[in-house]
Amino acid sequence: MVMKDRSLIQGAGLRLKKVRELLNFPRKEMARRLDVKNVTYYKNENGETFPGLQTLSRLSNEFDISMDWFLFNKGPVYYKEKGSEAELEKAQEELEMEREKKGKKGKAVEETAAGTEIEMKPEVKALLAHMERIPLLYHEVLVHFQRFKIENRDLVEASMAEDPEQ
Repeated sequence: MVMKDRSLIQGAGLRLKKVRELLNFPRKEMARRLDVKNVTYYKNENGETFPGLQTLSRLSNEFDISMDWFLFNKGPVYYKEKGSEAELEKAQEELEMEREKKGKKGKAVEETAAGTEIEMKPEVKALLAHMERIPLLYHEVLVHFQRFKIENRDLVEASMAEDPEQ
């Protein structure tokens, strides 16, 4: 096996152990929660084998573990920040300050690379900022957008016909 692959497997094992410790579960309980045999879990945690897709899916869906963090050790451990109300209030205050700064209620003005200004709602600007920092979110949004375009082809084509700039 290539050295990179070995370090990826060992890194995943270390992070799997960290998740288990964060959740305060013994190994057998973690194996049960991930619906894998004890021996499989032990090998995963010890860096002998790489967790299967089912295990990765359960870590992500049931425990909100970020796959960016788990696989590549980038970003926060959890997808959803278990943040406080204070963080939410701070974000709302920042949006309000930005609205006042730009002089447009509910919209921010963003300059494009071409030097033209476009109006952007604060929630869209926030989404773009998060997508820039969280690759998984970026890909999830693109997948959803492509699915939407396929499922709503007539609506999308009519919308594009109305706006020649698109």
